[in-house]
Order: sequence, then C-alpha cells, then structure tokens
Amino acid sequence: MSPAHSRTSARHGAAAATGPPWTPTSPAGCGSRACSTPPATAAQDEVDAALEYAREFGTPGSIGQAQTVAGVLAGGSAGIEALREAVERLERSPARWELARSLVDLGGALRRDGQRVEAREALRRALDIAAAGGLEATAERAREELRLTGARVRRDHATGVDSLTPSERRIAERAAAGASNPEIAQALFVTTKTVEMHLSRVYRKLDIGSRGQLAGVLGDPGKDQGRMTG
Repeated sequence: MSPAHSRTSARHGAAAATGPPWTPTSPAGCGSRACSTPPATAAQDEVDAALEYAREFGTPGSIGQAQTVAGVLAGGSAGIEALREAVERLERSPARWELARSLVDLGGALRRDGQRVEAREALRRALDIAAAGGLEATAERAREELRLTGARVRRDHATGVDSLTPSERRIAERAAAGASNPEIAQALFVTTKTVEMHLSRVYRKLDIGSRGQLAGVLGDPGKDQGRMTG
C-alpha cells in the first residue's frame, strides 16, 4: 500500500459507515489482479469505484467524501478541482465535520500550488467548523497549514464576550432575546445548521451550557460602558 493510500484510508475510513462501501478490490488472499497491479494504481482504482458507487447511490455527503479522497490521491491541479467539487457537495450535506476535513485538504493543496490567499480562506473556514465541533486534530491541521501560508493564527482558546465574532454576536443576541434557531436562520438568511454551529462556539467561548444563560452573560453593553466610565 502506498503512503498516500495509507493516509487517506486511515483518515476517511469512517466514511464507510455512512457512505459508499470502501472495500478492497480483491480478497485478502491476493487475487491475480491485486498481485499484478502497482499499489498506486490499485488505490486509484479503489477510489474510482467508490466514487462511481457514491454518485449512483449516495448522498451529497458520501459523494463529497469520495471526491475528497480522489482529490488527495490525484494531487496537482486535478486534485484541487476534485477537492473544490468535494467542498461544494459537502456544503449541501449535514456532514459538517467531513466538510472541515475537506477544507483543510483543499487549503493545503492551494497553498502548495502557490494560491495562498484562497488557501487561507478555506483553512480559516475549516478551523471555525473544527473548533466549533471539538475536532481537535482537524483544527490543529488547519492551524499548521495556516502558519505555512504565512498567516497569523488566532489563539487556540479565545474566550469571553470580546472573543465573539460579529456573526456569533448577532446570533447570540437574537437567541438571548428568545428567537428560535429557525427564526434566527430566516432573519439572517443562513441555514439552521449554521446557527447551531455558531451557537455551539458561543457556548464554548462564554463557558455556558444553554441559551437560557446567554442574556445574563451578554448583559447590556450600554450599562457596562456606563459602569466603566462612571
């Protein structure tokens, strides 16, 4: 098995549970085809078969997972194109954690191709999703790739109200006022999944466990400023 195949199989092995069947092309006893086919070619054949299955029977999530593996294996401009397609597919699926991993792969490929600005965009999105979902290994991969692009990487554990991004603050304030996740999504023209993702990050940064605690933590900015200047 080639190093590339080993890495991609290990990282994406979980896809088999929800996506296309990721099975070897021959029995463990080594059929004639497996014994005569170079490892890299066998790996590509296996990925192609999984991708074909996913396209015929799978969901956007399973197709995106298969396309990610294909992109990593292909490398170069063809790999970047496959990774872009994978990210587009995964954007339309609930597989947010796999989206984070695919964004890291895309960002790394873009960095190696000299497209640093676009690489940083993909990697920052990956870091946001990974940090919100507690995917520490994926978040660390995103941070390392960001460093390699020359970007400044934010602190790992920014906390408190001041650490909230503008989007997080808007969503948190609406939730504190009693709006439901679907209501917030409709008002801000985002998906409910996006609202959920942002709120999970808000809870982590504010060290709280539910939306019922938001109002007490966010408080009234005007009152806070008055106490500071009074």
